[in-house]
Amino acid sequence: MWWQAVADPYAAVHALADSLPSFLGSVTALLYHVGAAHDDVKRVLVSYGAKLEDYVEKTVTHVISSDSWDGAFDDALAEAPAAVFVKPQWVRCITDCSRVVFL
Repeated sequence: MWWQAVADPYAAVHALADSLPSFLGSVTALLYHVGAAHDDVKRVLVSYGAKLEDYVEKTVTHVISSDSWDGAFDDALAEAPAAVFVKPQWVRCITDCSRVVFL
């Protein structure tokens, strides 16, 4: 059968992902109201080694959001005081530079 001939149909994808630099290994991000770019931002972050959280934790280093500052950000900052708040465009900037960029 044809599927028996292919040991890992995603081998090329895994090899590509393994070849990417993990310059975001120190980043733990929370995606908050990113909008239509959510899946793309998530894909890029994970591909370059970032960890993602579903909730604000003390380990969160970056909150990525399209929203303007509001009370939810104050609450997040109280829970994760070292967190940096950035727009989704930050992800584009860091991938273009292949390093974490401080804005």
